[in-house]
Amino acid sequence: MGMKKVAALTALLLCCAWPSLGAPVFDPEKVTGPRIERLCLVIVANADAQVLAAENGELDILGDIARPADIDRLSADPNLEMSLARGFHAFFLLMNNTRAPWNDRIVRQAAAQSIDRNGMVRSIYSGYCEPINSWLPPVSPWASPDGTRNIFDRAAAREKLLSCGYRFNFAGKLTAPDGRPLPKITLLAPLARAAPTTAEMAERLADSLNAAGFDVEVEPLDFSAMVARLDRKDYSLAVLAWSMGRNPDSLYSFYHSSMDVAGGYNLTGTHDAALDAALTRLRFAPDKASAERASAEAQRLLGELVPSVPVYSRFSVAAVSKKWRNVLSTDRITADNLWTLMMAEPRDGTTRTMTMALAEEPRSLNPFTASSAYSWQVLGMIYEA
Repeated sequence: MGMKKVAALTALLLCCAWPSLGAPVFDPEKVTGPRIERLCLVIVANADAQVLAAENGELDILGDIARPADIDRLSADPNLEMSLARGFHAFFLLMNNTRAPWNDRIVRQAAAQSIDRNGMVRSIYSGYCEPINSWLPPVSPWASPDGTRNIFDRAAAREKLLSCGYRFNFAGKLTAPDGRPLPKITLLAPLARAAPTTAEMAERLADSLNAAGFDVEVEPLDFSAMVARLDRKDYSLAVLAWSMGRNPDSLYSFYHSSMDVAGGYNLTGTHDAALDAALTRLRFAPDKASAERASAEAQRLLGELVPSVPVYSRFSVAAVSKKWRNVLSTDRITADNLWTLMMAEPRDGTTRTMTMALAEEPRSLNPFTASSAYSWQVLGMIYEA
C-alpha cells in the first residue's frame, strides 16, 4: 500500500476519532449503564481469525489491530466502524542488565544506536506507529521533548565499542576487550500466529544487531512461557510492549531497583543509585512541578544507562460493529474502552451479549501477581467499572 494512501487513511481515521462540532460534550457523570446483557471476552489468538470473526459478526469489538493490511481490510467493511488514536503504548527491546554483554553500559548504548527504528517502523507498520527513543510514549505530556529523534548511527556505535576495547573478528563479530568472542544471544519473541507484527519486528531487530557485530537469533515462544522466562531473568534479549498510564509512574515500576523481585516489573534487572533517587522523587512528588523535574531527570539518566531500547509507539486501532450505538472514541482513546462498555446499546433496542476479542488467555487474574497486558485487560474492566 502506498505511503500517500496510508497517510490519507490515517488522517481520516484521526479526524473521525474527534467528536463532531455539533455533538454533545461527553459527561461521565451522566453515564448510567451498562446497557448490555453481559460482556463475553472471546479468546482468539490468531490475527487472521480475529479479522474473519469481526467480518462475520462474531465479534462486536476488535481492538489492538496492528497489521496495516488488516486495518485497510476492516476499514472497507460497511458493517464496522473504525477508530484510531495515538496510544499510551511503547514497544521495547529488553536487555538483561545482569548478564553479559548487557551488563556493560557501552554495549547497551551501542546496541540502541545500531537499530534502524525508522526503517523498521515504516516497512512493517506503514505509518500506523511512530519510532521513539524515549521511555514514555510521545502522546504523554511527561515524555522527553526529543523522544522521537532518530539516533540510528551504526558507524558511531562501532566507534564507541572500539574506543572501549571491543574488537571485530574476521567474521565481523564482536569480541570482548579480553579477546573472547561475545556469547551467542537469544532474543525471545511471541509466536507469529499470536503476534505477527511483533514476531516480524523481533526478526528485524535481530538482523540490525547482527549487522552491528552481535550474534543474535530469535526464539519464538508461547507468550505465557516467555513472560515466565522474563520473570525469572532467564533471558538475554526479549521484545515486549506495554500499555502505559497517563502518569509517568511506569518509570518507577520498570526501572527502580526495589521492583527487581519475583513478579516485579523491573524485568531488565536495572540497579542504579542515581536513577533510584530520581524515580523515588517522581513517585512521591508533593506537587506537579516537583514531579516534572524528577521525571526529566529520570529520563535523562535512562538515556545514559539504556537499560532497554525503546523502539516505537503504536497508534491504537479498533473496529466496532455498527449494530451498536453510543460508542465513544476520541483522539486519545479508541472505541474499545470502558465508557463504550458502559454506554453502548444495540441499535435494534434489544438487550444482548456483547463480544470482545482477547488475543491471549490471561496467565493470572490475581491482581497481586498478574503482570501481562492480557491479564490486566480483564482486571482493568473489573477495577475500573
